[in-house]
Amino acid sequence: MSEKKRKKVKENKRQLFFESIKGYLIAIVVLVLMSVATYLGMNFKKGQNAKKLSVTTEGETIQDNQATPYITISVNNRLYKNSAEFQKVFNGYLELDPRVKKGSITLIWKINAAGEVGAVAIKSSDFDAMYLTDRLIESLRKVRFPPPPGNSSVKVIHQFDFGK
Repeated sequence: MSEKKRKKVKENKRQLFFESIKGYLIAIVVLVLMSVATYLGMNFKKGQNAKKLSVTTEGETIQDNQATPYITISVNNRLYKNSAEFQKVFNGYLELDPRVKKGSITLIWKINAAGEVGAVAIKSSDFDAMYLTDRLIESLRKVRFPPPPGNSSVKVIHQFDFGK
């Protein structure tokens, strides 16, 4: 077999090999991306995260609708009592961008043993501008929650829904 023919055969084998594994590589990449998205808490089904809560207290995690009475009663009550303030923040944002009609922001925060808001992080937001999220966090930091049971800190995940 000539050198030229040998190179051609070798190149064909290489192409066949890459063609045969290309599908597997794509599948692996898709699985990795879906795993990362799931890890980060992104859900691809519309509305799946609506009004769900999660709490972590003293190393124990309670997900979604299994929240403790402290979350379902005390925290939600306090958020409801301050909902007018949160809506004012959204209305201020509407003055800057009147095209916006509705959307939601999901925040994660800690309530310390004194009932004060500690660290706050953004889990997700339908809004591009940080103005709204920053003002919402400022308003949330002003809220005083009842102290969590057991003199411990509590992690809260809450979705704030806004509309005109």
